[in-house]
Amino acid sequence: MDSIFIIGIIWSLILVAGAAYQESNKNKKPTKSIKNRLFTLWSILMLIFSILWYTQGWTILFILLQVLILISCILMMIDIDDKIDSIIIWISGLLLIWLSIYFSNDYNTIIFILWLVGLWLGYAFKMWSLRRNIMLTLWSLFVAVFSYIEWNQIFLRLNVFFFLFSLYYTVKQLKTNK
Repeated sequence: MDSIFIIGIIWSLILVAGAAYQESNKNKKPTKSIKNRLFTLWSILMLIFSILWYTQGWTILFILLQVLILISCILMMIDIDDKIDSIIIWISGLLLIWLSIYFSNDYNTIIFILWLVGLWLGYAFKMWSLRRNIMLTLWSLFVAVFSYIEWNQIFLRLNVFFFLFSLYYTVKQLKTNK
């Protein structure tokens, strides 16, 4: 294991802690949420990690992933309307599709980025909404599948954990809403 891999594992634990952290839904301010703060800190650190990993020959797609996750975290923290979030994320996704084709000439990345738009929407949607939990659950599974295909162990493990925690909170919310 090289030092970049170890840094990625350590920084990924921040997302796992954020996904696992059980927070009261009484807190309505996204900036006061420990979970949201952990997600935002993680997105900054993983962007740095993705850039380091790219310098080692890995795909640029994980940098694009982290850029859009950071945009989503910013949208989540400023708590604007979900419709505006969706528009900004879709425009960002289209820009990233163009960038990925420009940098890699690989049209398969379009599918990857469209998957990620779903995950990013989940980050940006209102806290404690069922829509947010479902989006985070489904799309983290898709990113895990892509990470497996790309054989990126950090992002694979990270998204498997994130999927499991998101699934747990989605099922828990579904049970309480009945």
